[in-house]
Amino acid sequence: MSKTNLQHTFWELANQLNAVQAVLYTSNKVSNESAKIYSFAEGFAYIPTENEQPIYAYGEGLIGQVAKDKRFLFIDDIPEGYLKVNSGLGAAYPNHILVYPIVKDAQTEAVIELATFVKLEEQMLNLLKLAEPKLLAAIHSS
Repeated sequence: MSKTNLQHTFWELANQLNAVQAVLYTSNKVSNESAKIYSFAEGFAYIPTENEQPIYAYGEGLIGQVAKDKRFLFIDDIPEGYLKVNSGLGAAYPNHILVYPIVKDAQTEAVIELATFVKLEEQMLNLLKLAEPKLLAAIHSS
């Protein structure tokens, strides 16, 4: 199965940021930002179950709040058991989450949620900022 442009772009970004799990939520196309809904578009080491289709209204939960505030949010020292990452070799609990809005023309187009074992440094935020145009192009072409 070949990867879509969006999947390839998102997975590449997740790898560059050393994410162990990542989710991309994209907004519906409405002009009234407060009516936007953010839904699952792509995952890295994450696939929602059939009963679990993550959808967040503008201002709802961390995804909707970051979309509304248009500012990223770091969460350090995640409670154990909150998020578990599995591999063929074992399982572990990430210590850090970054929730990051992708904003264009004063509208939040998408929100990224990344889980990592190590704290994201300033250069990783710069990398995210530089990747925004490529990610937006992939979102709009999908």
